[in-house]
Amino acid sequence: MFWLIPLIILAGCGKPQPLVTDDFEVYLSRKNDIPLKIIGLINQAKKEVLITSFEANLPCVFAALKAAQGRGVKIKLLVDDKAAESAPALPFNFIYTDSKPSSLMHTKFGVVDRKIAWLGSLNLTFGSAYQSDNDLIFFHSPKIAGYLRQVFNSLIEGKKPPPSFQGNPEIPVQIYLNPKCRPVILKELKLAQKEIFFSHYIFTDQEIIQVLREKADCGVKVSGVLERDWTGNDTAFRELNASGASVAWDKNYYLNHYKLFLIDDKKVITGSYNPSGAAGRNQEIISVINSPEVARFYKQNLMRRFW
Repeated sequence: MFWLIPLIILAGCGKPQPLVTDDFEVYLSRKNDIPLKIIGLINQAKKEVLITSFEANLPCVFAALKAAQGRGVKIKLLVDDKAAESAPALPFNFIYTDSKPSSLMHTKFGVVDRKIAWLGSLNLTFGSAYQSDNDLIFFHSPKIAGYLRQVFNSLIEGKKPPPSFQGNPEIPVQIYLNPKCRPVILKELKLAQKEIFFSHYIFTDQEIIQVLREKADCGVKVSGVLERDWTGNDTAFRELNASGASVAWDKNYYLNHYKLFLIDDKKVITGSYNPSGAAGRNQEIISVINSPEVARFYKQNLMRRFW
C-alpha cells in the first residue's frame, strides 16, 4: 500500500520531526532542515534531478547540484525569469527560466531519478527554509515522479501540460495545475461537512472567502492563520471572524508562507497556489491528499501554535 501507518519519530526536547512512512515524508520549514533533505537526495541521484522554484539562491543546494552534475547527473533548475537575478553569480549552466515572462513561474517541486518527487510551498532560499513557515511533501512514488517530470518538461518547453494526476486507493493523491487549481479548491471546500482549517500567505479571493463564510454560517468549524504583513488579508480576517470563524494573525516575525487547507480531518490541499486574484495567471500547482494521518500531522503542528 502507498499509504502506510505513519511513523512519527519522537525527538525528546528537540524540534518536531517530519512525518515519515516508507512511501512519503512531510517536512515543515523551521521545524525540519528541508535543504538538508533535498541535498541528501541530490547526493544520491544517479541520472537526473529536475527542480522548479520561484526563486533559488541557497549556496549549499547549488553546490550539491554542481557536484551531481560533475558525476554525470543531468541537472535542470527552473526559476522565474525575474527571480533568476537572485541566483548565485557563478557559472552554473543548469539554470533555466520560464517561457512565459508575462506571468510568474510560481511552482515548487522536484524530481529525482524518476522515482522520488516533492511538492509544496517552499522556495530554495534561506528565508523560505529557515525563517518563514513552509512545507514540502516528499513522495516515494515513480508514478508521481513520472507525472511531475512531464509537468517539468512542459514548463521548460512552453508546451501544454499533461492532464491532472489522478491517484487510486493505493495512491490517494491528485495533482492539479492552473487553470484547475482554483475550481478544485472551491469544489473541495464546498464538500466540507465538519471542519476547515487554513493557513495562507495571501488570502484575497473573495469567492473562496465567501464559501468559508457560508460554511461557518452552516455550522462547519472554520479556523485559520493569515500572514499579518500582507495588508490585503485584512478583508478575509475581518469578514471571516464576523461570520463566526476563528482566524488569527500569524506569530512568525518572518512569513507565514503556507498555501494550505485541511478539510474534515482527512484531506490536505497544499502547493504553490495563493487564493488571490493574481494566482490564476501564474504557473501554479497543488496536490490534494486524502489521508487522515497527513491531515492530523499538519493540524497538530500548526493549530497548537494558535489555539
